[in-house]
Amino acid sequence: MAALDLASVDISINFPAFALDRVPALAQAAEHAGFRALRVGDMQSTHRELYTALTLIAASTSQVQFGPGVTNPVTRHPAVAASAMATLHEFSGGRAVFGVGTGDSAVHNLGAQPATITELEEYIRAIRLLHSTGRADYRGSALVLEWWSGGAIPIVVSAHGPRMLRLAGRVADAVVVGLGMGESAREYAAEQIAAGAREVGRDPADIEVWYLSYLNLARTADGAAREVGSALAVGGNLLARSAARTIIPGALRSRFAELASRYSYIRHASGSADNPNARLIDELGLREHLAEQFGVFGTSTDVRTRLESLNAAGVSRLWGAYVLPDLGDFFDRWREGVTQPRDEVA
Repeated sequence: MAALDLASVDISINFPAFALDRVPALAQAAEHAGFRALRVGDMQSTHRELYTALTLIAASTSQVQFGPGVTNPVTRHPAVAASAMATLHEFSGGRAVFGVGTGDSAVHNLGAQPATITELEEYIRAIRLLHSTGRADYRGSALVLEWWSGGAIPIVVSAHGPRMLRLAGRVADAVVVGLGMGESAREYAAEQIAAGAREVGRDPADIEVWYLSYLNLARTADGAAREVGSALAVGGNLLARSAARTIIPGALRSRFAELASRYSYIRHASGSADNPNARLIDELGLREHLAEQFGVFGTSTDVRTRLESLNAAGVSRLWGAYVLPDLGDFFDRWREGVTQPRDEVA
């Protein structure tokens, strides 16, 4: 079995900061397995501190990019976030990437509201100016980042609806499409990103497009989908709450609406077997559809075939997540079965 051509497929992996003492070894294993970027979610209620985890990743790796996957304007002031990212960029030799969205579980678990699109755009522009000029006006205050002279740091916007996709087209270096990887989702996202880019005279081709996906290796594709059911529920919930939910097949829309109304944020992306969100998508009959839209899993052969098929369809950058406890074992199996295969490895 030939090795997968990683020159044509970039995979970022979300890196849950559950136990900080494991982060260095896991980051090294992910880099060795061929992942191009590592992301840490900014979820103060359910995970360890974002920037502490990112510092450990920066110190223990030498090639991968890394950054928030993602943070938000509600819980992180732009001056604080800009300084943290500049510090990491400097320390790592230029490998930091700033991932940001309006806010999901981090905000909901505080009883707060996500940022508006306008607020997010204002926030991104402030971060960009602080990194590129050291100065920014933000909500009537003059912000300063005196010590940094390294220039702009790449910004990735997590987008689950038309306004966010257009925002990414206007101001971001890259965008994570959270609508699925199917043809209708891809076409819809491309139209919105291009529209935003044209608003400000940008070339849409200059914006990297990543697709939200959930990864797993198991003995069967069905078993792999069941194991990461809580992650599939995350994708379904985000899609159900998005203004782009019109791309959901008509026969499934009421089920997606129920998913959104019953979704548990305190168990957001928890990989435990009794996760209520995983049980909910099975109860609603949504697992198969969500697996097709967001899944890259099964045996190593299944995964390689899926990656090749997605790449042929123009999906060459995957913003992946893995929620089961043993990340180290997953990285080893991914390296042995997907990026450097010898024999079939589940």
